[in-house]
Amino acid sequence: MLKITVQKGSGEKVIKLEGKLVQPWIKEFEAIWQELLAARNGSALIVDLRSVTYAGEDGKQVLRQAHQAGARLLASGPLMSSIVKQINDEATKGGKHNG
Repeated sequence: MLKITVQKGSGEKVIKLEGKLVQPWIKEFEAIWQELLAARNGSALIVDLRSVTYAGEDGKQVLRQAHQAGARLLASGPLMSSIVKQINDEATKGGKHNG
């Protein structure tokens, strides 16, 4: 199960995820970040992963896509920190670092 909470503040929009980033909730998360990104009007888009306990391959892929589109990923704990570091490293090597 995945809980998705959207917080809209001045200058930033935060999508807080809690639980496991796996199907079928990945599609819901993807729709939300794409909608917020399209309507952000210069505000930062942050994906808060500090309460995510697991991300499958599909979850990692959607996080890559969100990062490449300009979202900043926040993580803590060994698993999610490792995934975010890998995504940031891939983006830096590809010349597409947005974080």
